[in-house]
Amino acid sequence: MYRIFSYDGKYESTLDRLISDDRVQTLSVSRRDGSDFNVDGKIVVIEGNQDTMNSVFASVDFSFLNEIKGDKKDYIYKKIQAEDDEAAGGLGFIFQ
Repeated sequence: MYRIFSYDGKYESTLDRLISDDRVQTLSVSRRDGSDFNVDGKIVVIEGNQDTMNSVFASVDFSFLNEIKGDKKDYIYKKIQAEDDEAAGGLGFIFQ
């Protein structure tokens, strides 16, 4: 399961503090520049199993984040996956 959010760069230190929370560390969190996805501000992708995600979001304040949903969410996630796959393929070439 994954959720994608946008946020204003002024909240970078707030997000850093949240990511250091033991509960949030059980999730995968990655950040990107929103301009790569036609989104103002920055992007954060939070992934994990559904039960853990539900528990973390119930107990941690993510109110400064704006959730991206629907087609835009799918587009961003697919683009990130494609970039990650491309990067992994290039890295594999280095070690051959």
